[in-house]
Amino acid sequence: MIRYSIEFSNLKKGFLLIEVLIYLALFGIIVGGSVSVFYSLLESSEKVNKDALVSNEAEFILGKINWMLSGSVIIEEPSPGESGNKLSLVKNNFPDNPLVLEKVDDDILLQRGGDEANILNNSLIRIEDLNFENIIVPTVPEQNILRASFVIASTTYHTSRLIHE
Repeated sequence: MIRYSIEFSNLKKGFLLIEVLIYLALFGIIVGGSVSVFYSLLESSEKVNKDALVSNEAEFILGKINWMLSGSVIIEEPSPGESGNKLSLVKNNFPDNPLVLEKVDDDILLQRGGDEANILNNSLIRIEDLNFENIIVPTVPEQNILRASFVIASTTYHTSRLIHE
């Protein structure tokens, strides 16, 4: 009987260069995809946080404007039929008159009486525009509509209130 013996000593142990290159390319594709997904999640999270901050800030400012206009008030500025970036009013039965709301630089300031003005908006929020319009209602004497609007992050927010003077 004839025996055949095969020697495996001539076979190479380990990986060939082409195999290593293929594995490195696959690893690079996987890592690259993972990194791009990670960065897109971070950007998405930052956008959601910024949108929430802008929304909360707008609600706060609208709330302050509506508070100022609540109850019986006398609008000093803007005059009836005019508009401007400053609202000055006197609230009945309020000790810190007049109340003044205006845009200075990128901020909205609220001044109560003779006190120093306070910044209403967050330092991260830039107020692009602020406008108050005192609209005359021709059919009802001694009643005006005050329309307030402001712009944050290219979004306009507004509120209107019927004023009985």
